[in-house]
Amino acid sequence: MYNLPRSQTALAIIFILIVNLSCKYSSEPQDNSNYISMADTLESSLFSEIIGPWYPLVIDTVYGGYLSNFSYDWQQLPDQDKYLVYEARHIWTLSFLFSHYPENKEFLSNAKHGFLFLKDNLWDVEFGGFYYAVDQAGIPLEKMLHEKRVYGQAFAIYALSEYYKVSQNLDALDLVKKAFEWIEENSHDKEYGGYFESLNRDGSPVLDSIGYKTTLNDKLAIGLKDYNSSIHILEALTSLYQVWPDKLVKERLNEMFLIIRDTMITEKGYLIQYFYANWERVPANILDNNAGDNSWFSEHVTFGHDIETTFLLYEAAEILDNHDDETGIIIKKLTDHTLNKGWDIANGGIYDKGKYINSDSLIIIDEKKAWWSQIEGLNSLLLMHSLYPDDQIDYYHYFNNQWNYINHNLIDHEFGGWYGQGLDKSPESKNSQKAHAWKTTYHNTRGMVNCINHLRELASVTDTHP
Repeated sequence: MYNLPRSQTALAIIFILIVNLSCKYSSEPQDNSNYISMADTLESSLFSEIIGPWYPLVIDTVYGGYLSNFSYDWQQLPDQDKYLVYEARHIWTLSFLFSHYPENKEFLSNAKHGFLFLKDNLWDVEFGGFYYAVDQAGIPLEKMLHEKRVYGQAFAIYALSEYYKVSQNLDALDLVKKAFEWIEENSHDKEYGGYFESLNRDGSPVLDSIGYKTTLNDKLAIGLKDYNSSIHILEALTSLYQVWPDKLVKERLNEMFLIIRDTMITEKGYLIQYFYANWERVPANILDNNAGDNSWFSEHVTFGHDIETTFLLYEAAEILDNHDDETGIIIKKLTDHTLNKGWDIANGGIYDKGKYINSDSLIIIDEKKAWWSQIEGLNSLLLMHSLYPDDQIDYYHYFNNQWNYINHNLIDHEFGGWYGQGLDKSPESKNSQKAHAWKTTYHNTRGMVNCINHLRELASVTDTHP
């Protein structure tokens, strides 16, 4: 178990920049007691209800890496196959925690534990790139051996960059450079920009789903460029450029930043789901007809990704030193559209999916409230409060309501950890798995730590600006 630290560490540079920028919008004095109290509350919850239940429980002391499946009450389940995204997210989380709480040396040692497994078992020595998944002992899963996804490669780059930042392990730097060069050679679209998501084992892009066999559930999207992998490539390149300020890395970071900001977001303020290679939008009727009952692949609004992109675009803009007005306009649109169309007025929280039935009318097609969407919302709402403290929307009011929603509907105060879905709409989630291939500590740790540091910085600014 990790102990709550007695002292605060240095705050992240990005939040200092955020607060400085907020002074442009308001010089009104604010009482900092609420900021401090909220920071203390979030920090206590971070250590007792996220870090405590997960670590060191998920550390696989036999084979290396991290165990992937646990029941609602944290009992280890039989299937412990290890997926690239899951393993990488734990490496990133533990490295990120160590950067903010360096007195806890276990964070760094447990991140190294995952790094060694990633390096020794998930990197494809024959063809390059990372395998999609291996079994518990680190043997590639035969059923997935033929396919790779740039989404997973992006999370490996994200994890390795953060790990190198705190460890200065040159093997990690060497591996992250190889990973970037591999996606540059294979996945990057030299003609239209951006990256192809679906790849064969040798890295060659899969440009059409006809005849392609996959064990995954995304065959409908094979050959398309998509919003989800794109925002996480942006996230990965943002982190990579901070540890390896290479000219080509900066070019690709700026390329993805502009594609997402200027091509992937509608005038209303939400992400477009799928594109052809030339960044022409896939018509809604084609998506809907192909998707059938599977709304994930239909034309829809994904509120959690929208509000997450608010933060990711702002973070990338800071690293690129790009402070043009357009970015502020776009991230405000993303946030405001989410609150106006995807916020549950009665209970709080952000719905999962909506759909425009005409140009003006949106209906909610999925009322579930995913755990990751809610914490990404909390993080971005505090960011928007800093940038627009006097806005009539009152982002801090939403921030407080969002935390109340998370605390009462997502945090398991009995067994620890977070439910997969908010209990108000998905009461069955109380008995669902606490950990699986798509549920780790990455979203909620990042959101909580960012908010804690941000709140303390806001409090210090109000102290020095009476």
